[in-house]
Amino acid sequence: MGASCHQWDDLNLETVELRTNKRAGTSGPLVVICEPKTKAAVHNLILSPPALKVMRKYKSEADSRWVFPSPRKEDSPMRPSSIHLRLHRILDHAGCNRVRFHDLWHPYIKHTTKNIILKSRKSKLLIMI
Repeated sequence: MGASCHQWDDLNLETVELRTNKRAGTSGPLVVICEPKTKAAVHNLILSPPALKVMRKYKSEADSRWVFPSPRKEDSPMRPSSIHLRLHRILDHAGCNRVRFHDLWHPYIKHTTKNIILKSRKSKLLIMI
C-alpha cells in the first residue's frame, strides 16, 4: 500500500505528478516505510485537474509532512489498514462494490499504456510514410 506513505515532497504541483517510490507496511504497532517490492511499482502519476485542485486545498491546510498523517501518532503516516477501512466505508456509503486501491490502478495503467503504445505506433507510421 503506497498511499499512506506519500509525503508532500512526493507531489509536484507544477508538473502535477505524484511520485510513488516507497511503500508502507506494518510491524506490530509501527508503520514501516520501505522500498517497493518491484521496480515496476516505482512510477509517477499525473493528477487530473479536479484531483490537483483538491490536493492544493488539502496541502494548504496540512500541518504534517505526510499526505495522510496518523491521527494518533505525531509525524507518522496513517496505517495502511486505516486507509483501506476508510475507502470501504466510502464505497459502502455510495452503494459501490468494495475494491482495493491497487484495483483502481489497473484501469489507469491499462488506459495510459494503451495510449502510449498507440502514439508510438502512430509516430512510427508517420516516419515510414
